[in-house]
Amino acid sequence: MSRKLLNRSDWVVLGTILIGALVLYGLFHFLFSQSSSQVSVYYDDRLVATLDLNQDETLVLSKADYPLLLDDLEITVSNGKVAITKETSPNHICSRQAPTSSTLTPLVCLPNHVVVRVEGDSLQEEGLDSVIR
Repeated sequence: MSRKLLNRSDWVVLGTILIGALVLYGLFHFLFSQSSSQVSVYYDDRLVATLDLNQDETLVLSKADYPLLLDDLEITVSNGKVAITKETSPNHICSRQAPTSSTLTPLVCLPNHVVVRVEGDSLQEEGLDSVIR
């Protein structure tokens, strides 16, 4: 006698679980997308610039205007992510940070007294409790 590993009702249950998982994934992706995010640039705990995360642009903070900088600092928004692309610091630790679009992962450049934060809707910020890498 041959027995099937899965019968028809088993396939129905597996299909229902798969469809439910896809619907939940789509719902969470829609609710927590970063569509209306902006980038806030802080120098020595003061807001100095706000950029749109959905528009590619480059901001240059010059040493002449911001005396605590070690040298000119360049912040680039590209493809929905922000990065510190040019700076002077020990071992270039600021520009080695990965580009981010997450409200939970700021770019911090302590030698230059600069913090770059992605800020989005309050619903998005309350949605996640932690990030695990």
